[in-house]
Amino acid sequence: MSPLVEELAERAQDMAPRNNFHVSDDQEPTEVPEDVFEHMHLCEAEALPKDFTEAPHGPHAPTAAEIARCNEIGVEAFAREQDAKARAAKPGLVYDHNTGTYRAPRPEWRWVEKCGACGGKHTCLKHDRGPVGCVEVPSSIKHGKFNVHLHDPFPVGMDPPPIPEKFQREAAGPLPFVTGAQLSAMDCTVDYLIPGVLAADQPGMIGGSFKTLKTSVAVDLTLSLATRGRFLGMFPVARKVRTLLLSGESGDAVIKETASRIALSKGKLLKEFEEALFGFELPVLGDETSMARLLDTVRDAACKAEVVIVDPLYLSLPADVEAGNVFKMGPLLRSVGQAVREAGAMPILVHHLKRHTGRDEFTPPELSDLAWAGCAEFARQWILLARREKFDPDQPHHKLWLSVGGSAGHCGLWGLDVDERPERHEGPRQWVVDIKRASEARGELIEQEQAEKDQQREAKHSAKFEADKAKVLKFLKTRPDGETKTGIRERVNVPGARLGVVIDDLLDSGEAEVCQIGKRNKKGTRNVSGIRLAKVNPDNPDSTRVQPGLIGLTDNPDRFPPIGESSVLSENARSEVTP
Repeated sequence: MSPLVEELAERAQDMAPRNNFHVSDDQEPTEVPEDVFEHMHLCEAEALPKDFTEAPHGPHAPTAAEIARCNEIGVEAFAREQDAKARAAKPGLVYDHNTGTYRAPRPEWRWVEKCGACGGKHTCLKHDRGPVGCVEVPSSIKHGKFNVHLHDPFPVGMDPPPIPEKFQREAAGPLPFVTGAQLSAMDCTVDYLIPGVLAADQPGMIGGSFKTLKTSVAVDLTLSLATRGRFLGMFPVARKVRTLLLSGESGDAVIKETASRIALSKGKLLKEFEEALFGFELPVLGDETSMARLLDTVRDAACKAEVVIVDPLYLSLPADVEAGNVFKMGPLLRSVGQAVREAGAMPILVHHLKRHTGRDEFTPPELSDLAWAGCAEFARQWILLARREKFDPDQPHHKLWLSVGGSAGHCGLWGLDVDERPERHEGPRQWVVDIKRASEARGELIEQEQAEKDQQREAKHSAKFEADKAKVLKFLKTRPDGETKTGIRERVNVPGARLGVVIDDLLDSGEAEVCQIGKRNKKGTRNVSGIRLAKVNPDNPDSTRVQPGLIGLTDNPDRFPPIGESSVLSENARSEVTP
């Protein structure tokens, strides 16, 4: 076989066959695609000049001279040489090796204002030789929503010319509108899936800060909709809704464990939730292939989901998206919402709140707290979560704010308490939910703040008391025979009221005792009452009892007198101690 045939055969291996090319009568035919050589392409519906309409068709065998010439100069040079001869012999025409005839060159395509064959306006292409019939263009090269037709099959591998802006504007037509009477007659009432919480056919957001159970709440929503149960144990679902949850952050094991716990809290096993669907591969929003897979999944007979929850949003966005640009994020989110709704489902995106909002982190969340540009504008309804108090890893008892709302007019704020602690010290976690009014939750916060203030005040008082007590004990160690109250106050620099509280405590606890002290004056020496450390061993009067751990907090805070109490000594000691 000649090099020409071998090279043609090699080029044909990976390309779809279109025409038969025969090298001679005694050789096997070799299938050659029509785009191997540009000059070999001939559209079957293409009209040739009248002088060539009766030209012979069918396979053409190259002559021995042509094959020898091709071997000598190569395939591409041979093709150019044949075209040059064809143009010289028949100006304006191209020699076709498949038919052995001359044909017109490929037509020039352009948009026309009105099609002479089909009557379409601004929707057809034609070439310079006039229309010969309309053929629908493949969907891969359709221009948006334009019903494009072509005169003659469109050349393989080529794109149609751009649509003129004038044609685009005229083809689109005016924006649709209705009158007030027509709007009044329209049946367009709001349908609620969860009355007061979730409306149908409205794109939504589940937003929350860190550690606010966003995914767990999304799982509870999925199971509640799938069984017409109660969302978070309180909000009744209006009708059973087939729901698809796509989770790409937690993993299948975590979703299974969470869904099992929530199902048990609803009195069922997870396997009983046939209308709840779970997926663990997220679509890439804005990517045509990925979105097509998502829409095919929603439309699939095995799915037919009415609600699609994507968790989380940040893992579903393209890597090069400008999250801070509302003019980029807005159209992206809108196109995703429209595509999912056209497929017959309602999209709900799970997203984070901003880390810093300029307010107290434990205040109720607001729609403007959603992170990134365009997210708050996209959400026609929302379920927002925020913590009411700091998360304690040792006590997985979550106190949250639950804020819901939507453009349909529903709104509400509740306190959401979720206890995930095991029923016993060890074992699986629970899902115990308690929802209370916002006023009740605020009241609890006020009480908690007051209790914390009281605790801080008590701690401050206790610290002062222990410091005063340590000073007194340290001083009494230097006065084994004792000292009067006045002498103690002057030397330890403790106010009288606080000193009285300390002395009362020392006497009540047995750490100190009343004693008689000899004091000199102008008249001589007289005995006065004083305070000294208690003796440990009566047989050893030099040993005093100073209990360990006196400096610091005591083990019995109940014996601390209340703040502001002015008692100084015990009732018996008051009459014995001399100032």
